[in-house]
Amino acid sequence: MSIGKKWLDQLHYRALKKRLKLQSFQRNPVEYQKAKNIGVLVNASDPQNIEIVKKFVATNSKSMRNVKVLAYFHDKEEHPNFPYSYFGKKDINLISKPSGPTVEQFINQPFDILFNLCQEKNLMLNYIAALSKAHMRVGPFQENTDHYDLIVDIPQGKGINYFIQQAEQILENIKSDQYEASKV
Repeated sequence: MSIGKKWLDQLHYRALKKRLKLQSFQRNPVEYQKAKNIGVLVNASDPQNIEIVKKFVATNSKSMRNVKVLAYFHDKEEHPNFPYSYFGKKDINLISKPSGPTVEQFINQPFDILFNLCQEKNLMLNYIAALSKAHMRVGPFQENTDHYDLIVDIPQGKGINYFIQQAEQILENIKSDQYEASKV
């Protein structure tokens, strides 16, 4: 990693910490079976990821859950036929901080559970997950993942299907009455 990239990443994390200090709300663990509002972050650059997300949305919709998806495209193009909300490079500043009404609206949604399905390091999606008003945030094990409530470490080569299976299996065993709410 170049010195310039390291410096920009440090500025990104400083901006994130500054914004996190301004937030104050309760995180209340929600049992997966009782969750009604699910948020999903995904890297849309791989079409296979979108097909997996479509199946995830369909499965959760059958369980009477409302699922909102925010996808990240690694380009500045418009995607008029894309079925979910998205943002791209045009919505990101020099220090990889996403902005815009779509991003802010997603951050402010009080999801019961938020899943970040992006397996590779993605500063923009991690930024959104960190600031999310979700009661529980689930993400992959990566560098700087201290803002997740549940971190799932998956072996190299396993995809987001495996991640979803592992996360759901763990979440199904969590009973919310066993844990206290944490103030953020």
